[in-house]
Amino acid sequence: METGEKKNIPILRFPDFVNDGEWEEAKVGDVINTLTPPKKLTSSEYEKTGKYPIIDQSQNFICGYSDDEDALMNHNNEDLIVFGDHTCVLKFVSFPFIQGADGIKIIKSKDSNKLVESFLFQSLLNNPVVSREYKRHFSELKEKELCFSHNIAEQQKISSCLFSMDAYISATKEKLELLKTYKKGLMQNLFPAKGKKLPELRFKEFEKEGQWVEKRLGEVTKDVNRRNKSNRNLPIYSISNKDGIILQSEQFDGLDSISRGYDTSLYKIVTSNTFAYNPARINVGSIGYSVIVCVL
Repeated sequence: METGEKKNIPILRFPDFVNDGEWEEAKVGDVINTLTPPKKLTSSEYEKTGKYPIIDQSQNFICGYSDDEDALMNHNNEDLIVFGDHTCVLKFVSFPFIQGADGIKIIKSKDSNKLVESFLFQSLLNNPVVSREYKRHFSELKEKELCFSHNIAEQQKISSCLFSMDAYISATKEKLELLKTYKKGLMQNLFPAKGKKLPELRFKEFEKEGQWVEKRLGEVTKDVNRRNKSNRNLPIYSISNKDGIILQSEQFDGLDSISRGYDTSLYKIVTSNTFAYNPARINVGSIGYSVIVCVL
């Protein structure tokens, strides 16, 4: 929002609504109602399959299924918001479902002609309640200040735009996971299986190259142990289990900026095109490949 005389006007606005004036302001608790389900199922009653999805405050959007019609709510496919009172998870639900366990609040706008649930949901995502251990947070949610356009069409256009982005992000994540699975399959075929010296899959130009050579890693690599004795101002990196060599500030929030004032003369200098390995990591250790000069 802009500050000053017209404080309740967004910086970015669709052209159709630039002359619609300021947005309204209210506390969340003043514009919502909570709905009570006919019945709640305990986690022990969750099934892997069933007619109706179960929604609770866990991270998974749907946590199980049930055939219990007596527990079913939202028969009319209304837009509802599920808030995890302990976890602060927010879910947008527009189909019949069953409430699982306890600890969620099912929220609906008091007046959908004034505030649509889809816009309210995106607003709450934009200004979320921060989870503070295992406590109830709905009292905090109700006290949050909410700004919304008096024009329902603007609310709907904003929420539609943001839901489209959500769908794109979800599809991209799914595609990424498929690519990871595809790469894993390729690796299993492009490298010889244990006990073999030929891969199952080979590029045509190398089909007649014969068997692969097997050697210990120490026979084809050398140890580099150069310290940053002159305390050169090089970027500071760490080795992670998941992503290899990454900026220290990405692995430990803000640590890189703090470390700039520290003595890095005992840090190891890693040159480009060099592998770095941390044997102290749990299980198999962490390894990364550096394409720049940095210190670890």
